[in-house]
Amino acid sequence: MKNLAGIQECDTEIRKELTEAGIRTVDTKKGDTEVPYSVVGQLSYFTFRRSWRYWMVDGNVPLEIAKEMYAIEVGKKDVRVVGHCGCPPPEEWAINGYVGSYHIDSQDGLKLFADTIKKYKLM
Repeated sequence: MKNLAGIQECDTEIRKELTEAGIRTVDTKKGDTEVPYSVVGQLSYFTFRRSWRYWMVDGNVPLEIAKEMYAIEVGKKDVRVVGHCGCPPPEEWAINGYVGSYHIDSQDGLKLFADTIKKYKLM
């Protein structure tokens, strides 16, 4: 993923990445953030916000589904539970049977996450 920190025209790339992953784009107020986006992604109750070279995702994923994503190579290295750089297994960070946030480092990881949410109808 491109580093979008400080890029004023970042919304074009953000829309492209979200659209390619099958995630709806939502216009929002431009914030005072390192990536000056004015668009986020929304898929059911999951919100996707772009950071430097990765996506931050908030929303609860049931542990069994999180483990399924982790069993796939791209899920293990690019769909990071709670943003942990060590890429630990989801059960180490699950709370009450759910993983509440992720950092996603690649377009393939973003697509895997979106497809998994749709597959299990976490809507």
